[in-house]
Amino acid sequence: MIQINTLKNDDLSEFKDGYAVAKWNDEERVVNLSGQIRVLKDNKEIFLPEEYDWGFDFVEDVCVVVKNGKYGIIDFNFNVKHDCEYDSFTNYHNGYAIFSKDRWSEWSDNVWSDDFLIDNKGYNLYLIHEVYLIHL
Repeated sequence: MIQINTLKNDDLSEFKDGYAVAKWNDEERVVNLSGQIRVLKDNKEIFLPEEYDWGFDFVEDVCVVVKNGKYGIIDFNFNVKHDCEYDSFTNYHNGYAIFSKDRWSEWSDNVWSDDFLIDNKGYNLYLIHEVYLIHL
């Protein structure tokens, strides 16, 4: 019996010819019988290693991946450029994206966020600023 980690996907279609469609956060991807997610790199289909729960299409040389609910970055050879330790990210625009790490305050319901500007080669350019968010 083939078993796909249901925690990875919000919804999974029936398999046909060894493939199914997985949905996660309103995104759709093809998944194979091993549970690998398909992404695109220059219109070429690539299946990510099984360790990743989700992935987004490559932007230039990097692919944003999800593992245990955290975002990270890998390159075309699946080398890790940034570990899956970011809580959120913006889509790449003009070659740059912002990746954020949230830190909860122990003394209140507030969040501190460290934002990192990362280019489409996977280089961490710098910490942008520290943002203090208040939950209302």
